[in-house]
Amino acid sequence: MADHDRDIDRAVALLSSGSEHTAYGSIIDRLSVAGRRREAIEWLDRAVEAGRVSRIAHGTRKNYWVSPAQAVDLYVAAGRADDALAVLQTAFIARVGPESWRALLELSDTLGQAKEQRQWAVETAEELAGRPYGSGADLISIYLTEGLVEQAWSAADRFGAGNAWKVLADASATSRPREAAWLYRPQIDANLVNADTRIYPEVARMLVDMRSLSEAAGDLSSFEDYVADVADVRSRYARRTSLIKAMQAKRL
Repeated sequence: MADHDRDIDRAVALLSSGSEHTAYGSIIDRLSVAGRRREAIEWLDRAVEAGRVSRIAHGTRKNYWVSPAQAVDLYVAAGRADDALAVLQTAFIARVGPESWRALLELSDTLGQAKEQRQWAVETAEELAGRPYGSGADLISIYLTEGLVEQAWSAADRFGAGNAWKVLADASATSRPREAAWLYRPQIDANLVNADTRIYPEVARMLVDMRSLSEAAGDLSSFEDYVADVADVRSRYARRTSLIKAMQAKRL
């Protein structure tokens, strides 16, 4: 009814009636559309303080959250670039990746702070990667979006490739085929810890990719040793007929 009557104040009052359920996104949207930018910024400040700026909100939850992009637009328009930068730094820490990386560097570039913010982002991502259960996956993803394969490998060497191992292997097929091939080994071993016939075709496909990379590296003998060694794939799982059939189907 408040929206129907174009009663912005009443709508804001209703949307902010519960401290635990304040609809920051809806409030800011309504105030912005009404041209009440100063009040929209005030509510944005409250949303930031409440930790309600996030890129993961979707569906009806968007009513209660503010996206980093919207927060940045409002802050920049209000001449508060430092606050906009702080929003993107918080978003980067919350979800390190190419999207948050690009957003941070694009804004910092317009502010003449690209070098400083890039260094901050790398140091922050490295600190997060070095925590318990961390990995270099996010750093690898960031570097590969910029075509920085060697930097991606440096992150993998220091922190492990994590779930970015496949994209790193693909990106390194030409420049580092030997190293790319060996990225497959821990994944194959992990998939074979427990007997599961559903995973065997995928294991066979991974072995095919590993063989191609080993061949490109002139290191086919190492791959053959891996497959044939009594402590590894074929001998260790000789009783798993489904696995052997899947491997045979790929001429392994």
